[in-house]
Amino acid sequence: MVAQTLAGLGGIGKSELVLHYAEVHRGDYDLIWWIDAETPEQIRASLAALGREVSVGEARLKHPGPGPSAITAASAAVAAGQLRDDDALAYALAHLAAPDRAGRWLLIFDNVEDPHHLDPYLGRLEAGDSRAEGRFECVGSGSRKS
Repeated sequence: MVAQTLAGLGGIGKSELVLHYAEVHRGDYDLIWWIDAETPEQIRASLAALGREVSVGEARLKHPGPGPSAITAASAAVAAGQLRDDDALAYALAHLAAPDRAGRWLLIFDNVEDPHHLDPYLGRLEAGDSRAEGRFECVGSGSRKS
């Protein structure tokens, strides 16, 4: 399991340091996603946005072709990124938990106020890295595919 955490007072450059890491190592990952993590609602919304993004990409890979006519009715909502928040969040977690689908990924949790807000998500993920950054104290966990 790989876990990286930065902790410190606001304004000292934690986010900039993590952004620099992501830029330098972007070739090491198939997916890098920045998650606003001040509140549980922001975490859920960011992960749901990730779920919509990867679902659209996967639908286009499964149904290549010009425009929507190449996409079946069953996958139209996925292809359009129109998943409900709960479904999109579940899709993101399932995608990240499957190394054969997600490849190598990095999640960056920015402005973590309470490390326990990450608990429902990080314990379920095994194929990537996470970096957590918070104003006072924060914890992030994930694992890297060998």
